[in-house]
Amino acid sequence: MLVARFAGSNRPDQVNRVVYQATLATFVIGLLVVGPLGYLASPALLRFVNATPAVQAQALPFLRTFFLGSIGMLLFFMIGGALRAAGDARTPCGSASPSPCSTSSATWR
Repeated sequence: MLVARFAGSNRPDQVNRVVYQATLATFVIGLLVVGPLGYLASPALLRFVNATPAVQAQALPFLRTFFLGSIGMLLFFMIGGALRAAGDARTPCGSASPSPCSTSSATWR
């Protein structure tokens, strides 16, 4: 919301400041909160959904990898939102297109 306000009032210095602060906050939260907390809570989450031991054995590495890699997803959504708020809807759309292919190839065995 602040990005759109400052971009609309032609204040690029404020846009840069808001995007910088939001990027830094997203990075810190993803690196110090979401990643470690999700990594440590993964076994409890699987028990919470009553996953069988066979499912837990296969799902635990996936969940832990997902939580540790969530920083990239958080940054993608934050930067995409900032670009859309500034009026650039094409860049986030174009950068999201190869994402499913790269995710599929990274997880395929």
